[in-house]
Amino acid sequence: MMINNNEKKNKEKFSFEERKKESSFLMQKNENCVPVIFEKGYNCKTIQFKKSRFIVSLYITIGQLIYIIRNYYSIDPFVSLFLFVNGNIPSNSCLIVDLYNREKDEDGFLYIQYFTENTFG
Repeated sequence: MMINNNEKKNKEKFSFEERKKESSFLMQKNENCVPVIFEKGYNCKTIQFKKSRFIVSLYITIGQLIYIIRNYYSIDPFVSLFLFVNGNIPSNSCLIVDLYNREKDEDGFLYIQYFTENTFG
């Protein structure tokens, strides 16, 4: 699956120092959470997140995060939701804390792209 340049666009909006400062502030304010930026994938026509920056609990899994997103945005059951981190699909059992420690960007944010696929045609 091809990854788009949303990350590059998000990074161009704010300087590295601004992003680093914000991620550090969020980590200090919310000790049990990590800062995450969700980016829309190139073929995602089903949902559009109202905001892109979130703080996510350290101890939830990717599967739980997908469940939360599906419920929050009322995504239809016939639509599959995929999350990509650095071009890879993390395992549903992977903890956010492990993913963050392994894949976080230099600015302190974890960038996650989301894609949807219509399951029934």
